[in-house]
Amino acid sequence: MTAFNITEENVDELRTKVDANRKKTRAIAAESMSKRQNAYTVAQLQAKLWAMSGKGEVFTLDKDLIIGPGDPPLAIPHHVTLDGGQHSNEPFPDAIGPVIYITANHNYGSDWDNEPIVLWRNAKLQNAAIMYPNQVSSGPPIRYPSTLKISPYYAPNGSGPFQAHGAAVANCHFLNPYRIAVINAGRVKIEDVKGQPLGEGLHFQKSLDKGTIRDIHFWPFWSMEQRLCRWMYDASQAFIFGHFDWFNAYNLFCYGYAHGFNFYTGGDHLSPVPGSGPTGSVFGAHADGCKIGLVLQGTGAGGVKIYDLLSAGNLSLPGPDAAPHRPIEQHRNDRGLIDRVIIYGQDSWGILMPGWGVTRDSVKIIGGSSPTPPTFTGTSRSYVVNYN
Repeated sequence: MTAFNITEENVDELRTKVDANRKKTRAIAAESMSKRQNAYTVAQLQAKLWAMSGKGEVFTLDKDLIIGPGDPPLAIPHHVTLDGGQHSNEPFPDAIGPVIYITANHNYGSDWDNEPIVLWRNAKLQNAAIMYPNQVSSGPPIRYPSTLKISPYYAPNGSGPFQAHGAAVANCHFLNPYRIAVINAGRVKIEDVKGQPLGEGLHFQKSLDKGTIRDIHFWPFWSMEQRLCRWMYDASQAFIFGHFDWFNAYNLFCYGYAHGFNFYTGGDHLSPVPGSGPTGSVFGAHADGCKIGLVLQGTGAGGVKIYDLLSAGNLSLPGPDAAPHRPIEQHRNDRGLIDRVIIYGQDSWGILMPGWGVTRDSVKIIGGSSPTPPTFTGTSRSYVVNYN
């Protein structure tokens, strides 16, 4: 397979198209924000959701929701589904139906316990379009807290913490958050998610029971302004896998991030466990225009298998400081080493793996092709490569 190279002309064409869509999106946001009296408040919607708690019912939005300054987080109680009322699978600005607008900072800059939407145990958010109308479209983004809280939570009466196991997200578009979610729950299911998370996409930090993610598409739906693209290319991450037990992931795509996929061990904020890390399989890991497509810092004891790894194309950034494209980088982690990673089928511009004496056969690449041969440095015999 020949990797597709994004040229400067292609980038300009894409940027023009996306910026036109962004202007249309911002116009839609301004129009809706001017009609706040026709939108749900958090208090109004929360009362309806509390009434459904534990009943396995679905509430469908029939008008916009605005989470503004001074509003508490919106909780989706256990066994309740909040349907955003979107009737189109297309991203902004072609969304048809209500939109959830988040204008509250919720302790601007704080990462934990300030998420505007909280999913309880077995709660679900589906068919929702979410945007931050005050997010910047050029330069470094505003570092809002994660949009979703899928982590231990407290009930309104202060009881808890309770685990958010079984939470689910389906067919949702997160246009321009800083981060979608840091997940600390088991048996999560996340599917059909699109958007342009500007700092981090999905971070599975401590998920101690089997979860599933599929059909995730992170693309510059919000902005391709040069300074924002430069910042993302240097500082953002799309998919982060920490302690995630026996997961399955299918069809994951991202464009323009510093790290497309990052696998690491230990170091989570709940209970750091040396050597804890992801164990599972990825079927289709595609990183386009990323500085580093795959970062391997560590895995769990069961290892990680990646089927169909594609890291193709450069993000065209003018100037002498443009960073080279490096599809795969592996390095030491303070809390442990890679146990085992097996990649079946890999196509890329080349592989950079500094050798530092990790366990023999810790990384295997079986099948695939590359326009340039993979480069391994050092004398470690940790890599078994068999290109067909």
